[in-house]
This record gives sequence, C-alpha cells and structure tokens, in this order.
Amino acid sequence: MGAHDERRKVPRRRTRMTVAALWGEPPEQVRGAMKDFSDMGARVLLEEAGKVPPDTFDLLQISTGILFESRVVWRSDLYIGVIFERAVPLKGATEPRLMKRAQLWIRMLGR
Repeated sequence: MGAHDERRKVPRRRTRMTVAALWGEPPEQVRGAMKDFSDMGARVLLEEAGKVPPDTFDLLQISTGILFESRVVWRSDLYIGVIFERAVPLKGATEPRLMKRAQLWIRMLGR
C-alpha cells in the first residue's frame, strides 16, 4: 500500500463503472470510468483530454442513475480524484435541476 493510500479515511474499492461528468445548462458532458470508489469519493478516468469538468460538477453513474455532486481534489492527465458532496438517486427526483439530469440519464439509457 502506497503512502497516498494510507492517508485515506475510507478505503476505496476497485471498480469499472461507466460514468458521465455533467456541468452547466444545457449540460456539457464527458464520459469516463470510475476506477476506484468509496462512500466518500472516487478516482475517475476521463475519455477525452480536451473536455475537463470544472472543480464542481455532477458525476452520473449511468447504470444505476445515482448522481454524485462532486468536487475535484486532484487532477493528473486523464484522471481526476473527486470527493462526493451528496449522492442522489435520479429515479423519482423532484428538484428541478435533478429532474433535468434524470431526463438526460434516461436518454443515455436509450429508453
């Protein structure tokens, strides 16, 4: 275990969840893969070098419809490390902003 790992308050689990980073209205987005995940944050590999989310953005786990309101804590090449401010299921969302994100999620699923 590296020195960086030892400073984590909550251990991360390796994963490969498909995600989309969303920001702005109408939303800009970049797809990626959540490589490591914990209840507090994640390491995300972005698909496009030229499209980088701002310091705060929504991270959508596409298969489950869970939206993580996220904040970037580090950046390195195509990777970003984020902490989660809040996790919200989009199914049944009632906040207007989240309802828009839910509509986008449904389009992503092709439903």
